[in-house]
Amino acid sequence: MTFPFACATIACLVAAAAPRAQSPAPVLSVSEAFPALGGALAFDLAGAPGAPFVLDAAGVPAERVLPWGTLFLDLSAGLVRVASGALDAGGGAHVGLVVPNQLGLVGLELFVQAVELGGPGGARLSNAVALRVEAAPPSGANTPLSIAATPDGRKLYVAHENGSLSVLDAATGTLLRRLPVGPDAEDIPFHSVDVAVGPDGRHAFVTNAAAEFLTVIDVATDSIAAKVSVPRSSRRVAFDFGATRTVYVTNDRDDVVLRLREGAPGSFSALVPLALAGRGPGALAVLPGGKLMVGERATHEVEVLDPSLPPAAATVARTALASIPNDILVVGNVALVAGQTHGPDTNKVFELSLTSFAVTATRFANAGTDYVDLALAPPYLAVVAAGSGTLLIADAATRALLATVELAPAPGFAPTATPQQAAFVTAGVGGAPTVLWAVDYFRESARPVALAGGPPFALGIELALAYAGAPRVPLVDLTPEEDGDWFFRSVQFFNGSALNPNPVTCASCHPDGAANGLLGGNQVPTLFDASATAPYGWNGSTATLLRFTNAAFTAHTIFGGLPPAGSARLIADFVATIEPPPNPFRAAGGALSPAAQAGKLVFEGTANCAACHAAPAFIPLAPAPLTLPGGVGTGLAPANVPTLLGLWASAPYLHDGSAPTLSDVLAHNVADQHGTTSTLSAQQKADLVAYLLSL
Repeated sequence: MTFPFACATIACLVAAAAPRAQSPAPVLSVSEAFPALGGALAFDLAGAPGAPFVLDAAGVPAERVLPWGTLFLDLSAGLVRVASGALDAGGGAHVGLVVPNQLGLVGLELFVQAVELGGPGGARLSNAVALRVEAAPPSGANTPLSIAATPDGRKLYVAHENGSLSVLDAATGTLLRRLPVGPDAEDIPFHSVDVAVGPDGRHAFVTNAAAEFLTVIDVATDSIAAKVSVPRSSRRVAFDFGATRTVYVTNDRDDVVLRLREGAPGSFSALVPLALAGRGPGALAVLPGGKLMVGERATHEVEVLDPSLPPAAATVARTALASIPNDILVVGNVALVAGQTHGPDTNKVFELSLTSFAVTATRFANAGTDYVDLALAPPYLAVVAAGSGTLLIADAATRALLATVELAPAPGFAPTATPQQAAFVTAGVGGAPTVLWAVDYFRESARPVALAGGPPFALGIELALAYAGAPRVPLVDLTPEEDGDWFFRSVQFFNGSALNPNPVTCASCHPDGAANGLLGGNQVPTLFDASATAPYGWNGSTATLLRFTNAAFTAHTIFGGLPPAGSARLIADFVATIEPPPNPFRAAGGALSPAAQAGKLVFEGTANCAACHAAPAFIPLAPAPLTLPGGVGTGLAPANVPTLLGLWASAPYLHDGSAPTLSDVLAHNVADQHGTTSTLSAQQKADLVAYLLSL
């Protein structure tokens, strides 16, 4: 984007001006953080009456503390002059622009900052605003996944799947601004975006599994301070701000914990990542003394790392949970892990000793469904139960359950909440918790729960984050596909309710259409590209997705009866739309790596994998049968041929989950029953695995 203004830079003008630190900084705002091609865009600046100003933009953010304020533009990336002029007698200036209608601008990010010159305070830098050009005005889903509060209790940050961040006033619920924080990550399974605020309250950090960067935000001004390079599929953030300022990030593409060391404010250097023995890292916590605890969905365990050890050998303990560890936090001398598993206690919070790292107790068994998040602010502990639409509020010290809060009560109508994360707001740094906020996926909202005087705890007014300006209610405001997705994630399909929930939802076994990797007799398959992979079930006994859905109801409801009217059809139609997620093992444009290209030749040639797993669905091509009578080395007879799409997100492998990795699949292929792998060299096997991970 170019603007017809003269080109003197912030750097030159600021360098020539004398700063006076006592003067308040000017404040810059923008009318729309996601302007559309051809649309109007307005900047407003408030500062010293009559003071001259310039407004400049850069394509890269940075943070540099100067005597006259903080510069949030990377000068080395070059600057573009947006405007110059003087503030009026009221101390305001308005700059109106039209975004050029050029398709090449879609996705362009700009970071804009003002400098006020010659006022009573001398030169002063404003905050910076961020914007990303879109093809059309924002619309569609604005589903929130993550929420974090600042330690002083003043702000809330809400991360959305579409690559945006909402900043809220924690006291009033007012939407203060929105920021671009990466590409749309809607189709990526396993909680694709996350936000966390550092313990000192200076920066907020946003991960986006679809992005190759971590967004760092200056909390004081909500300016984007940095975009730190990280691999795609980075998930969660934790902090150790002791002797050094270290930020840890889990990455489930490379099965590592990334380490970023902050030097100057907003400047991060990458240390050697810590290698993990387990796979599928997500949840992350820093333990007292500096060790790390990582939750791993593919190996269903928590792993403890000591960062003082060599990065390739930092593991000091692994504790099997036979559960998906969705979140971890430390309370006193134990770590709490929110989990989902099979068996009579499907939903539970594990307590692990911080000495032995063994499980010492479990809590809240099936008090809610699909425990996805934990939040702590003594004296309270909160457990987010997405499938039952509830928050469990407990005593943090004793873990005694104090209340189950139904987030969307509706007399005469099924409750429709699907919370994702919660955050306590405190009365200042170190103060008592006053409110518990939760973000709701389908309703596209945030809702406060007042803590004073409870239990019982009172629900506050729901804050709409949807573009429609009001909460979007399932079965009322959603599309049929979205309603199917809601039933898929809700106990309502199984005739459960918020306060009397079913132990599982469809999403318990198939989070975001992927596989949870837990064994219930046979391995859970993914639902990627399910519309093209009939019949269903490991033995191919189910002909259609509707029958598959009804069979799931029969197998998993504890209430019996029939599914709610129309729900099975809605779920089946929704499942038919599930596509393989964007693959983190491919280049950003979707290209195969050299190793994967070589592996493709092995797949289609020597190994003869394509005989049963032919592109594009990677199942047998007609007229070959999709269900093979001999089982092909799987131990099943007959055996349905599953798609290979999304293999990177579906470990462990084979129908019984006996192969932890794809390399194990190739290594334990008796008599070449499952493709011809005995003659492959080590390099060919490595290349074949690279190709399989790229599918």
